[in-house]
Amino acid sequence: KTLVFSQYVSALNVVEEYIQRRNKEAKLKLGNDCKLIRHLRLDGSTQQSMRQDLVNKFNKEDSKCNVFLITTQAGGFGLNLPSASRVVILDAAWNPANDAQASVRAFRLGQKQPVFVYRFISYGTMENSVYDRQ
Repeated sequence: KTLVFSQYVSALNVVEEYIQRRNKEAKLKLGNDCKLIRHLRLDGSTQQSMRQDLVNKFNKEDSKCNVFLITTQAGGFGLNLPSASRVVILDAAWNPANDAQASVRAFRLGQKQPVFVYRFISYGTMENSVYDRQ
């Protein structure tokens, strides 16, 4: 299972659109036998009352959801997602604590497997400078 973090809702929109297109194309080519990417999403527009339900749904052992799209601000603090073994951070935050909090969402009690954190950084850009200063 994978957690995908971004500061920007628009970046999560792009990832979500990719997932939906990929699933649609896979179904057309492979029929019902294809493995779909099932995802959940938590951002600033997610109602407070729904957040824990989303976390519980993702963490269930028999959950079919394998990707959780989360904005760093909405989901960086207080979430326990030990069912994930991969964390993808799409962009660096000015505040290094935001990225650190996002990357440890999967390092929780109950984690049974190694966790890998991937950060996407474009060399020679402002984002690279922000990451270096972190």
